[in-house]
Amino acid sequence: MEDELVERLDGSGIVGTVTSAKPEGIDKKPLFQRSLDVLSELEADIGAFCASYRGPEELRVALDALFRPILLDGITMLTLIGQKDTADKLRAVQTRFLGALRTGEWVKLDERLDLPALFDAMGEYRELICEKSR
Repeated sequence: MEDELVERLDGSGIVGTVTSAKPEGIDKKPLFQRSLDVLSELEADIGAFCASYRGPEELRVALDALFRPILLDGITMLTLIGQKDTADKLRAVQTRFLGALRTGEWVKLDERLDLPALFDAMGEYRELICEKSR
């Protein structure tokens, strides 16, 4: 079979084989810790961003760069693992953020968003990560 394959190749080619190997354990703790660190950094960055008035363009940029990880990707992940209540808390903040964005006005998001609910949901997300890392 290998000879037939080599005959059909144009010019030079690489032929490889697959062999079975023992599965190697992966230390996931550093990955879980990195996720916890990223969530903490994200919470601090969101808090700082929301404390000042922001224009429509800044909000559009922040939507993708700052809020997407938690208000889109986070909601998706929480929904996939069946954490509907936490996902719903984030979805409510997402709805208010999008409403503030649609106004086209300068806004101070800590006056428009329920940041305590957002940070509470992020804490629940961190706790889920901690549970998985044990």
